[in-house]
Amino acid sequence: QRASDLANEVKAQLDDLGQAYMRSCEEVERGKVTLRELAESRTAAVRDAGAVQEAMVALKSRVAEAEERDHIARTVAAIRRLTGERPVGWMSGRPSMNTRRLLVEEGGFLYDRDSLGDELPFWVEVAGRPHLCVPYSFEMNDKRCNDTAGFVTSEHFFAYMKDAFDVLYGEGADHPRLMTVAIHDRIMGRPARSAGLMRFLDYALKHDRVWFARGDEIARHWIAHFPTRDAK
Repeated sequence: QRASDLANEVKAQLDDLGQAYMRSCEEVERGKVTLRELAESRTAAVRDAGAVQEAMVALKSRVAEAEERDHIARTVAAIRRLTGERPVGWMSGRPSMNTRRLLVEEGGFLYDRDSLGDELPFWVEVAGRPHLCVPYSFEMNDKRCNDTAGFVTSEHFFAYMKDAFDVLYGEGADHPRLMTVAIHDRIMGRPARSAGLMRFLDYALKHDRVWFARGDEIARHWIAHFPTRDAK
């Protein structure tokens, strides 16, 4: 019950912050306030946002470490039983403060995807050992097809992915870039939505030096070519 009450409290605070943000945008657009004035007046909102984040962390921490460890082990066993191979990557989507350490303790994982923090894989140190993160994306993600302000048509999806690709491809002339396109069969598998994905793939395939790869392929490439001093 306490976890349920906390979840409802977090949702209410997020709703309030979202409405305040929309009002602020309207005030700026109408010239009622400047961006500087807006920034100076929103310190309380920033504190509220921090409180919401703390509450969300507290909510995640309701899962006991031992229980999460058991979930990971059971998931690995189930995938091995169904496919004949154990998973080498992991994504919780909503990780706890213990998730990454528990993955390292479990062993056998080349990487996880519980980060949105970069356009290249990166190494972190977990429990004194190097661990690879291959960033995910909630932005270039077909789940936005279900958002009110997301991708309404397949053309919206295609245009957004194309613009992202063009920018990253241009930057990639000097430094490689990773573009994660997250798709789900239950969402992108619908005919009207899949049209946008097919157009994007056709567009990207017309460019040279573009590699379409799975997460494990990216991880193995990074480990082979950009290892840390202690990575095996």
